[in-house]
Amino acid sequence: MQVLLVDLTNFVVGVNDQIAGVSSLVLMSTAMANFTTSLGSMTNDEIAVNLAALSILVITITGNVCIHIVQTRHFLFVLDILAEEVGSTFVMLLLLLILCSSAVVVPTAKRCEKILGYGRNGELPIRHRTLRGSVFSGLVCLLMGLTLLEAHIRMPLVYDNFVRTHSSYKWSVNWILVVQAIGVALGTIAPLMRWFIAARFKSLEMGRKNFKDEFKVESYWTQILVDWRESPVPLQIGSHKFKKLLHDVKGLLLNFCIGVQIAIVLASKLVLLLSATFLNGLLFIKNRKAWCCFKESRTGTGSLDYSSYVLLLEGESKLPQKTLTNICNEADKLIQIGRKKQSKNLVELVKKSVNFNGVREFDSDEVPILQYHQEPPNCWSLPVVTLTSIAISLPNVSDRKRNFLLSAASRGLYFVTLVEKSLDRNGDSAIIRHAADVVWVGVELSKKWQDKDLQSASLGGGSHKETLHNLSDTAEKIVIDFTTETKDPLMMQNPLNWPVTVIAARSMYRITQTIMRAHKDDHSLTNEELFERLSVMISDIFAACLTNLVSVIILKCHSNAIEEREESVRQAAILLGESEEILEILEKRELPRLDPKKAGDIEEWRAFMELHPPATVSASSNNGTANPHSNVEQVSVEIRA
Repeated sequence: MQVLLVDLTNFVVGVNDQIAGVSSLVLMSTAMANFTTSLGSMTNDEIAVNLAALSILVITITGNVCIHIVQTRHFLFVLDILAEEVGSTFVMLLLLLILCSSAVVVPTAKRCEKILGYGRNGELPIRHRTLRGSVFSGLVCLLMGLTLLEAHIRMPLVYDNFVRTHSSYKWSVNWILVVQAIGVALGTIAPLMRWFIAARFKSLEMGRKNFKDEFKVESYWTQILVDWRESPVPLQIGSHKFKKLLHDVKGLLLNFCIGVQIAIVLASKLVLLLSATFLNGLLFIKNRKAWCCFKESRTGTGSLDYSSYVLLLEGESKLPQKTLTNICNEADKLIQIGRKKQSKNLVELVKKSVNFNGVREFDSDEVPILQYHQEPPNCWSLPVVTLTSIAISLPNVSDRKRNFLLSAASRGLYFVTLVEKSLDRNGDSAIIRHAADVVWVGVELSKKWQDKDLQSASLGGGSHKETLHNLSDTAEKIVIDFTTETKDPLMMQNPLNWPVTVIAARSMYRITQTIMRAHKDDHSLTNEELFERLSVMISDIFAACLTNLVSVIILKCHSNAIEEREESVRQAAILLGESEEILEILEKRELPRLDPKKAGDIEEWRAFMELHPPATVSASSNNGTANPHSNVEQVSVEIRA
């Protein structure tokens, strides 16, 4: 884009070259105007790095433009377009100043958002803010677009075709003009829309503040500059006089920066106020009836009041009720997208769960520990993967039932993974989850457990007992081979250092042994009946794990990183739609009085259920694990309009 601006060797220039140079400057300004709103999604370090790089680029371009003007000052048509070129360069520097001004506010605004957000009983505020720089950006884009249009119209009328088309770049300069014009036109749309929206919001608030309050500069605009001014010089200097002199110079420089910041804020407020006044007048002249309806939208008409969820900094105008309703409608659309992704098979599987006994019964303490006394902890996903592998390996079970279970388990593991990653903040079960993921790839895609075909005739023939024995022996061999061949005592002391294949084999051994011990005297048990029992056990584990979905949704809405919060809340809205039917099913269930902080750990569930058998488990909607449906109503969704 900037080839024409930095090419100091091209002295034979035509009119189109000069227009292309102006077009490049305008396109650069347009790109910078669109960059303004990206500041809010960056960390402080990212803002500093990006602004430093942008400053170097802008200053370099400005220097090259000045040199090029001096070199080509003898050409008449260069002087004819000098005003546009100088004006575009000045605007580019002005936009850089506005970007720096907006960047200075971002850290303070984020800190205020976090403090105010935590002060509202954990409710999630809706963040919808237009930076003052966006108002200037829209105005600048409009002026630059008109400047480029004027140059395109005026210059061809003044000079003949030869002077216009004569160029060292030959025919390519025409394509450069077309491409850059398209870029400017498209890049101007977003800043103009932000300017219009800001003016519209302001027009709805006009009359609620006096003139003095309209031009009040809130403290957060200059807070960080004031902090820098009052902080000591971060240098170890021996000379007291020189240190004092340096501090005074720093104070003078920052006082100047504060003055510039105040001037930019006041100018942007003036532009916004004039824009709102003009918009009100335009609507009034165009249609008086439309004007009345527009004014009525200030108060809303009987719709729910969402204003308590809006987080506003000092001096910011309240959002119109219509805008809040639109934001909520957008959240509803995201929830609807999630509803379309709901898995009927998973819903049917969860319905099979009557209680949570499967959480306790899938692994028995009566099963002896292989080789070493230490065992890796359980997570939610590994037992599900292991039980599903066993279920689809049972002979004489229809393919329809196998495929149903595989489909339901696959979708259920998606939710289980979200729960585990959200609630296991220390990453204690990360290696166990990885083992489950590795095994599940083979089970889902190839119906193989560690390269062993689960539907092979040699695995079990026609007896489920033989199938269980074969799986148990295979798993036991993997564990024993590992323990006998491994000489590293550090690896053996910590089961979390074991290979994922060994962790998965340990799970398979314990669960197959538990199933065989539970049904050793049940000689009439058929393959189909065992498949159904395993399905119910899987359903119990899913049901227990998914009681934590509401906590996951709330955590996503309360993401501490402001830069990631918008996308996190969008994901939460979709997740709410995806899990809606499941949450409705779990609403009707009796939930154990388990500490909510421990409800995300399957080992805590197992320990609790050992102490409190299912007969004594009572419902709880306010204590312990919360009622999913009641918590859904507390999930506030933040969408940036």
